[in-house]
Amino acid sequence: MFARLTIIKPWPALAFLPGLTSQYQKNPNDRPHNVPKETKPKTGYERVVAIFQLDEFGSPSKEMVTSYNTGLFSGFVGGCIGGLKEMQVKYHDFVTKMNSEMFQSHTEAKHELTKLLGATFAKSFVRWGIRLTFFTTLYTLTTNVLSSYNDAVAIWNFTASGLLTGAIYRIPLGLRAMIVAGSVGGFLGTIAGCSCVILLNVFSTKYDDIQDWHYRARAIRFEKMQEAKDELDRERTLTAVLANRTEVIKSGDLKDIK
Repeated sequence: MFARLTIIKPWPALAFLPGLTSQYQKNPNDRPHNVPKETKPKTGYERVVAIFQLDEFGSPSKEMVTSYNTGLFSGFVGGCIGGLKEMQVKYHDFVTKMNSEMFQSHTEAKHELTKLLGATFAKSFVRWGIRLTFFTTLYTLTTNVLSSYNDAVAIWNFTASGLLTGAIYRIPLGLRAMIVAGSVGGFLGTIAGCSCVILLNVFSTKYDDIQDWHYRARAIRFEKMQEAKDELDRERTLTAVLANRTEVIKSGDLKDIK
């Protein structure tokens, strides 16, 4: 029996010969020990943490990009609308309350009106812009966090986000104002969630597709900005070279031409 175990058949033994050569010692599917394996977040907690982390290129997550893009756009539009509304009120007060004898000329009255409307628009734009940017960014970010945690988009995500955002927005006014604002925010969030889900189903798209679009738009915008910066640097370098050559030609010393 021991003699049978010590017998090595020739053909099975030849199967181990390729592993002894140098070209078969490395497996192309092997991963170096010092390179971390890329894994997609599996749990809800990991997906939420990934929202607030930068990727390998130093860019924020698509959920974060969607949140501040929506907030900045809403703040800009809301600031413009609020500024124009306040300008209309100030213009009406100026025309009805101001007496023409208060100004030495019609030009001075127009100048004062222009200053008043400009200052009113700037103040209202900043005030309403900051408020709406904070509110919309917090609302969208909360919705994205809840959606990422559950790995799905549901109407209750928008409802909870509206309730939480409304309550936080009215913290300075006390508990009663927080309850009222949270209730109104939850109701409006439910309407927004229903509208979002219906539109996604109508156009056969996903909420992740919208986030991907925001992320790609940001990447394209930064790429164009970098191209414009590089082009400006090339123009400055060319201008400097031409200026140097012009000075050398004027001095007559052609050896210093770069």
